[in-house]
Amino acid sequence: MKKKVFLGFFCLLLCSQAFGQWDIGYPVKTNVTATLDYGSKTLTISGIGEMDDLGGTTSPWYNSRSFVEKVIILEGVTNIANSAFYECRNLTSIIIPEGVTTIGYQVFFNCSGLASISFPSSLTSFDTKYDFFFGLSSLTSINVAGGNEIYLSENGVLFNKDRTTLIKCPQAKTGIYVIPSGVTTIGDRAFQSCSGLTSVEIPESVKNIGSTAFFGCSFTSINLPQSLISLGGQAFSFCPNLTSIDIPNSVTSIGGGAFWGSSGLISVNIPNGITNIAESTFYDCINLQSVTIPETIKNIGGRAFYNCKKLNSITIPSSITNIEYETFSGCESLISVDIPNTITNIGNSTFYNCKNLKTVSMSNNVESIGNGAFYGCGITEISIPEKTTSIGWSAFASCSSLVNISFNDNLSYVGDKAFLGTEWFNNQSDGIIYIGKTLYAYKGTMPENTTINVKFGSVRIAEGAFSNCSGLTSVSIPASVTEIGAFAFMNCSNLFSVVNFNPIPQSLAPGAMVFDVWGKNITLYVPVSSVFSYQNASFEAYEWQMFDIVGLSEISEEDIDITPSENSAVIEWQPYENAEGYKLIIYSDEARTDTIYIFEFDADGECFNTISFRSASTTLSHTIKDLQSGTEYFYTLEILGVGDVVLASQSGEFTTNEPTSINIPLAEPAEIVGYYSVSGAKLPKAPEKGVYIVLYGNGMTKKILK
Repeated sequence: MKKKVFLGFFCLLLCSQAFGQWDIGYPVKTNVTATLDYGSKTLTISGIGEMDDLGGTTSPWYNSRSFVEKVIILEGVTNIANSAFYECRNLTSIIIPEGVTTIGYQVFFNCSGLASISFPSSLTSFDTKYDFFFGLSSLTSINVAGGNEIYLSENGVLFNKDRTTLIKCPQAKTGIYVIPSGVTTIGDRAFQSCSGLTSVEIPESVKNIGSTAFFGCSFTSINLPQSLISLGGQAFSFCPNLTSIDIPNSVTSIGGGAFWGSSGLISVNIPNGITNIAESTFYDCINLQSVTIPETIKNIGGRAFYNCKKLNSITIPSSITNIEYETFSGCESLISVDIPNTITNIGNSTFYNCKNLKTVSMSNNVESIGNGAFYGCGITEISIPEKTTSIGWSAFASCSSLVNISFNDNLSYVGDKAFLGTEWFNNQSDGIIYIGKTLYAYKGTMPENTTINVKFGSVRIAEGAFSNCSGLTSVSIPASVTEIGAFAFMNCSNLFSVVNFNPIPQSLAPGAMVFDVWGKNITLYVPVSSVFSYQNASFEAYEWQMFDIVGLSEISEEDIDITPSENSAVIEWQPYENAEGYKLIIYSDEARTDTIYIFEFDADGECFNTISFRSASTTLSHTIKDLQSGTEYFYTLEILGVGDVVLASQSGEFTTNEPTSINIPLAEPAEIVGYYSVSGAKLPKAPEKGVYIVLYGNGMTKKILK
């Protein structure tokens, strides 16, 4: 008895749900009605006027779409709304009556069971905002009723009325297809995913091939006509069986990603009319071995040859002025590359992970090398061009075979980890590494209670340069430094003082910590006139505000008195309040790279070495001996604080007096019998630099300064 009751209830439930009905008219809902018969699996749309926008997955029958196998639209309905039959995968037939003038976008999206579509003569447009025919994998024919003024159909292929544009070839069409003569444009997506076609013949009348026109096709080759002018973006992308293609000289434009993912492509000849290789043109063409780039090309777009694993050589013509990001990234078979003198910028990751790239020749016109530009390459040596001022982060990182690097003196920016993992870096001695004008890194474990005085002339401290240096207690930064990278002093747990001579607060990495100041009492010494600027630093330099800021007394040239004589000079200076010591450095050149003497003094002006000096209660002084007469010298006087941190410095120059006596040359050259220091100690040979005395066989001597 219970079984009979249950079966009766189930039958009643089925009967009550035999139909679904919805009002879908616009602007009056009841003007158009949709009825779904669950028994016959037929959706019937009837009424007068327009259907409302059904909104794709929110259409009233979307959750019942598996029951929709047949659609009948009755006369009186004037349009088909957007996404009306979205993902009705079991739909096999549809009747569209005369009177329907427009069809919205994605109406047949993923209707994979639909084999044919017939458009009435009244149809004036269908919305191609998205791919109108996407997912119609069973579609073999598209038909248009006679008398339609916009479209026509020929052999199941859709054209515009005058048959100059091929709009769509059905996705399930097979065999060989010959495009009729007179067609000038192959539209966007025209043959997309027509994997059953073995060949497509294109007539000489075709001038334009649209975007993704042959996306996902399976043919092995295709002949492009000499009439062709433009090739749209991704036109032949993901054509796995296409092995070669000859692009005619008539072509002047190739869109981005034109051959993206065409893994069978081996060779391509780019015509002379092309001026730009667009972004991702040959992206992931993993079997591409050779490409001919003409002299007309001026730009190679980002990722143009990305992951072309078998591309073993490339000639970059001198017509090219720009190589963008990731252009040759992942080209594992590249062995060498010459960067012509027309290129000023090498983009980010341009040659990233080109494992076998061993030789790179860059012209002197390269101004910047981007982030990761040569990351992971097989380069063994590199010469940084004279005009290069910037090397991005990780630019040469993980180039494990890179041993020799020639740097220029103009480098003002070297990014974080630019040379990490190279043999060059591994061979560097522990301590500070300078590259050009950048303090690049501190290598090794820093000893406890270390004071760092950043070299004068440095303009930048790189990202993470002193990160995790727990031995650092104080640092002095010269006025020449204008930028400090992110995390440069992070986790320097014992840092208690920073001396900064720049009167303008340097730019710090916005959004990232540089000094790890939070919750610590770190004193920042700045020029007394700049205290307010640091206390109110801008957003780009806001971290300066977190320090305990103290103004430094300044030292000027007026505080230093120099009395030169013929072979010596006396330098006097005023004692500096709170000074722990002084350092006097004498150079032979204005750039202050050739150091002759360094004298170190305690707070009372006592010199650490044995050279005579004198001190007074009001001034400190030192006599510099063994200088060359009539010669210009340059000096820097540094005031040292606790831990030898530089509290102040002043640079200047002086010239020794001309000689007052006349040197009478020897009548005949005499034999050199020995070399001596100015203190009389015999030397094994003539020094390469400095002051020494030459002894001749006739007993005469001569003082030499190199």
